[in-house]
Amino acid sequence: MKKIFAVFTFFLVFAVILKLPFNISTPIIYQHVNTRVFKTIALYINFSNTFWGISNIIGNTLPFFIWGTLMKLALNLCALPCFFLSSFFIVLFEIAQFVLKKGTCDIDDVILNSVSAFLGIVLVNFLEKRKLD
Repeated sequence: MKKIFAVFTFFLVFAVILKLPFNISTPIIYQHVNTRVFKTIALYINFSNTFWGISNIIGNTLPFFIWGTLMKLALNLCALPCFFLSSFFIVLFEIAQFVLKKGTCDIDDVILNSVSAFLGIVLVNFLEKRKLD
């Protein structure tokens, strides 16, 4: 399980921090910081193109849900330390995006990603407790 977690983490870092576009001839190079809570999430929800909004929310939640699940299984930590560790790395991802000029350092991304990782951790805890019963 640790190898799967390591490989998934590698690809997650590659996708989140490097943000290589499908068209390599137009690289993503910009810096922006959003410190207003729920600004981006509201934009996703209220955007006229519903598919765009939903795909962005799913893109910010699903990978980190899986990552939280794999982290809990691979590291076998209690839920709270696992949550703090995942949140720490998520904040590092956002800072790296800003420093490397690869996107927006966004508080909403930290919230969505951390909650998603936490839900993955909670799911593993729930399933492990059910297995013991």
